[in-house]
Amino acid sequence: MLSSCYRYNLQKSVNATSLLRCASTIAPSQSNLGGSTTTKTATTVTSVDKKGTGPSSFQTCKILDEHSDTKPNIVVLGSGWGAISFLKTIDTKKYNVSLISPRNYFLFTPLLPSTPVGTVDEKSIIEPVVNFALKKKGNVTYYEAEATSINPERNTVSIDRVSSMIKPNLKQSNPQKVVGIKKNDPVEIKYDYLVSAVGAEPNTFGIPGVKEHGHFLKEIPNSIEIRNAISTNLEMANFLPEGDPERKRLLTIVVVGGGPTGVETAGELQDYVTQELKKYLPSLAKEVNIHLVEALPIVLNMFEKKLSSYAQSVLEEASIKLHLNTAVGKVEADHLVAKTKNPDGTVTESTMPYGTLIWATGNKIRPIIKNLTTKIPEQANSTRAICVNPFLTVKGSSNIFAIGDNAFI
Repeated sequence: MLSSCYRYNLQKSVNATSLLRCASTIAPSQSNLGGSTTTKTATTVTSVDKKGTGPSSFQTCKILDEHSDTKPNIVVLGSGWGAISFLKTIDTKKYNVSLISPRNYFLFTPLLPSTPVGTVDEKSIIEPVVNFALKKKGNVTYYEAEATSINPERNTVSIDRVSSMIKPNLKQSNPQKVVGIKKNDPVEIKYDYLVSAVGAEPNTFGIPGVKEHGHFLKEIPNSIEIRNAISTNLEMANFLPEGDPERKRLLTIVVVGGGPTGVETAGELQDYVTQELKKYLPSLAKEVNIHLVEALPIVLNMFEKKLSSYAQSVLEEASIKLHLNTAVGKVEADHLVAKTKNPDGTVTESTMPYGTLIWATGNKIRPIIKNLTTKIPEQANSTRAICVNPFLTVKGSSNIFAIGDNAFI
């Protein structure tokens, strides 16, 4: 079941070529862009976001521009494929690099579907961000924080709070000692160039009940939640007699989404049932039902038809129940309502009870990127990602770049 996983990883690696383009486009001599004068100072207090009148209508925060040399400052948002690939590629002898991400490790996402059932341990698919920074000889700073806003008019990035600030070369992680900021202080970080690699977030398509009752599979905590939910349902079902409707519901796992993540997850779950659960709890294993729901007529529609057809036949042979041409319309705590388009054009509505629901239908634009599109007139029609040119420069900007899932060429 891992073949699609490695193909997916191969697709992701194509971004490395684009990153080289991005890195070569940044010119060290251009340190004053967008009409903003960059002054190399320590922590500065400024007034921003004027609302109404009077002193009380100003919100103050600190702007960090702590690098005292003349090298341009590059701020990178994210710690995923795009951000880490860029960090590995950029020449930190020519640039000061600051990386901002609430997640202090890189996650090898193609193997994430293997973690809920224990095929792969979560610790084996992560690598601390600091490990990548330590391999660079220049000035690299990591802020463990979430960026909330990109401000192109000021060439800054706003962050709500800084959990930690690590400068590997200084072996220092206390932000108050390094630049004089405290935890939970609102801060803006100055940049000469910005590389946005924040990725995307799970898309619910506005379907009621998905966020409340479904489990996403995007990060390590999601994997742990799914494992706990399945384990709890197995224990509860074991106390109920065979033939009990509640036992049948608890042993039903529904995966929504026939893309790489959904297909891989369904396959890993079925392997777990047939190879592990059958060995230790055979009475439960024979009653576990795994359903894969896809709104399109075929799974893995983004791949060539030969591969999609092969994947579908493998899933069917593994006793995974496929529901193609089936769109979920509503999710309740113990069941979902779906509509299936029949070959004759008619639509049949059905109710599908479940014990565990895994939602893997795709991605949507993150709020920080959506907010940025409102600040750049050329991005007015960007809805699913920010629009970039072939050199990954954000259209309408000369010093903001976007790579990975948050960008669209």
